[in-house]
Amino acid sequence: MKSILSIILIGLLFVWSGCAPLKKKFIRQKKKSHTEKFIPVLDPIDYPAVHQSAREQYAYHYSLWKVWSRDLLQTLDRDVNKKNQKYLWGQIQTQMQEMKKYISLEKQKELDSLMDKMNQIIKILQKPQALQNRFSIKKQLQFIDKSMRKNFKPAVIEKYD
Repeated sequence: MKSILSIILIGLLFVWSGCAPLKKKFIRQKKKSHTEKFIPVLDPIDYPAVHQSAREQYAYHYSLWKVWSRDLLQTLDRDVNKKNQKYLWGQIQTQMQEMKKYISLEKQKELDSLMDKMNQIIKILQKPQALQNRFSIKKQLQFIDKSMRKNFKPAVIEKYD
């Protein structure tokens, strides 16, 4: 009996002295505060403003227009909610307005006529789905897309810049 009691005592002594997580359960310690080291910026660096030419900006807006236009044509093939289509229309119109800033008056008039055609299509898409002819809408959008790619790509516009 004494040997069993001594083994239990030795076991408890090992557990109590050697097991750190067990000690943490019974000993309270103050919470450590986390202080972040503040490193001041001694010499701020002023970077020069990025200067882009009108051609570069036009090419940027044209490439964004191509992406939004392709996405819109893809949404007509599958059933996508009207909010998504409305967002795509808004992005296309924004990019066309930005492109308009960098072209001549003659090309601005052509772009305005295409924008008017797009606004007519928007009005058709706002009608109930039963009154829409998706095939004709898609054909009209493809026509606008083709004429934009033919007449307003940056390589063609460089002549008018």
